Amino acid sequence: MQFQYTYEDWKEGRILWNSILSHTFDSDYISEECQIKIEKDQRLIFKDMAKHTEKSVHQTFIKDYRSSKEINSIARRWFETIDNLFSGDLNSFEETEIVDLEQGLTETQVNIDVVCVIPPVGSIQFNKRLIQLIREAKEEYENTHTWNHNFVQTPIINDLRNHQDFLAELYANAYTNFSKRLRRYGGMTTNTFGSGYEEFSLRRFKVDLSKAGFIDSRIDTELFVKIFDEYLLLQTERMNWLESLDSLHYLIDSLSLTTPEGIGVWDTVSNCFIIKGKEIDSDNLRKANRCSTALSQKLTQCLQSLVE
Repeated sequence: MQFQYTYEDWKEGRILWNSILSHTFDSDYISEECQIKIEKDQRLIFKDMAKHTEKSVHQTFIKDYRSSKEINSIARRWFETIDNLFSGDLNSFEETEIVDLEQGLTETQVNIDVVCVIPPVGSIQFNKRLIQLIREAKEEYENTHTWNHNFVQTPIINDLRNHQDFLAELYANAYTNFSKRLRRYGGMTTNTFGSGYEEFSLRRFKVDLSKAGFIDSRIDTELFVKIFDEYLLLQTERMNWLESLDSLHYLIDSLSLTTPEGIGVWDTVSNCFIIKGKEIDSDNLRKANRCSTALSQKLTQCLQSLVE
């Protein structure tokens, strides 16, 4: 059968997902195979953008933390702010105007958006319509326990940012996840490593390390992956290494990693890991380079999951 549209039409932005849904009963509109491929892309796009959005939320939290005169209450104040985002009285929020500065450089007329400043933190600001959509997305998630990736109308990111339903799903996801992390907040945030390893390989690597007894098998897989993806950790999210300091040194020395600007590799390791439940001294870790033959062989075998 000849179809009106293909997967490439969606990929190149010629049709939106809503157009496909509105032609569900038109058998020649687009093939079922193409729809399956599109939904796979939607899940990947949503997952990737959700990761970056939550990271942006965390960076805003860190900025507030560093500038706050009330450090001891910062987590509580963020809790209250996120609660207000999801359920506070909209009419009680202070409003302010935001001008599109880039547009103002090239055009005589600029867009002015009136946004609500959500208390008490004040750094979270959305217009009323978007707040209402965020609340609807949050409520839907609480009922279904699933985020709706079908709001990814198009893979063209600049166009996608204009879709309010998608933005609402993205922000509801980010603030829900971050509030869960805040409940375990221990008073410290830290950067993790950057690496070029594929997520699938890191997941397999985590399984191999746990089977070999280097880490606890109950460690959250998503968190393990994020440690190698320039994530921002809360103090309680650090990885517990179960073997010797020398074996941890051997592992890090065997990996291809980058560290945040101005932070050395061993400082980064001591920020991301604890050993047998205790803090790691970065200088001691740097000097611990006498890994036993047995442990180095086990680690070398685990490392194969990153190169196969």
